[in-house]
Amino acid sequence: MKAVFEITASQLQAIPFDRMTAQVSRVLAQWMEQHARKQFPRLWKVADQLHSLPNMSDTVHKKRSHWRRLLSVLCLALGIFVLIPGMIAPRDPFLLMIGAGAIALAIFNLWKIHSDRKDKFDKSAAQLLDILYTLPENIRLRIAFSETEIILEDIASDLLQNMQSISYSDLEFSAETEDFYLFLFAGKAMILPKNCIVDGTTEHFSAFLSLKTTLESI
Repeated sequence: MKAVFEITASQLQAIPFDRMTAQVSRVLAQWMEQHARKQFPRLWKVADQLHSLPNMSDTVHKKRSHWRRLLSVLCLALGIFVLIPGMIAPRDPFLLMIGAGAIALAIFNLWKIHSDRKDKFDKSAAQLLDILYTLPENIRLRIAFSETEIILEDIASDLLQNMQSISYSDLEFSAETEDFYLFLFAGKAMILPKNCIVDGTTEHFSAFLSLKTTLESI
């Protein structure tokens, strides 16, 4: 075997959840960008050109965000002001449309301003880690990497039917961070904390993975 990981609840608790969430969030963002680049190469070419332009200063960015927020609130107030008369009999379809459109636009802008402050992938990362961090105390997962495949087994139950093998060619995305390796395959994700390696070293394992798949260091 090139490397063997054994995952238990106690080993998982050794790494702070928030620290893992931040790293998984970065990995998911990188994976999503790579996937989007393959699907829409022309759009990303334009985006890269825009990103190459000089960034606005923090002061200018804060002023623009402030004005966006004020205009969104004003748009919301005007939308409500127009919508109410449109709902009073006899109803005016034009006022209803304008009012509803203004309210929808204002809500969207306010949501966009709020979401820009947070990492969009933090929630997905936390949901993914919730599954891992709720591993029962009596379960011990063993993941072994051979020259030809990855073997997953619940060695606490010692049942052969709990085994699963994965070919390296099935890995859709592989990444390494400070604290773990993450693999995406067949709509699933597998996170292997580095402190769970029991056979081999992370240095040799990373070198081995680089030969078997495209390993992203994030």
